[in-house]
Amino acid sequence: MSSRFSEESAVAAEYQEKLEQLQNELALAQYEAQKWKEKYLVEKRRRQNTAKDLLDLVVRTERYPSGFNNGTCDPGTIAGPGDASSLFRYGLQCC
Repeated sequence: MSSRFSEESAVAAEYQEKLEQLQNELALAQYEAQKWKEKYLVEKRRRQNTAKDLLDLVVRTERYPSGFNNGTCDPGTIAGPGDASSLFRYGLQCC
């Protein structure tokens, strides 16, 4: 009887160990998924800002093409006051 009890106890301990291992793996997978999600959202936001800045640049150059055509490049002409930094943030220059 005690032999059977010790076998059951060993099996239970084995299952408990496996359960804890799987719970740890699940926690690690959830942590990694959260980190990837955060990276994805940062990259998505960066791409949205880039697209917005490029669209803004296209719209402004269509409205004020003279800064590009006559060789006089005034960032204030292309971008409004305070906007020049967003245009040149990605290395975009008109001259």
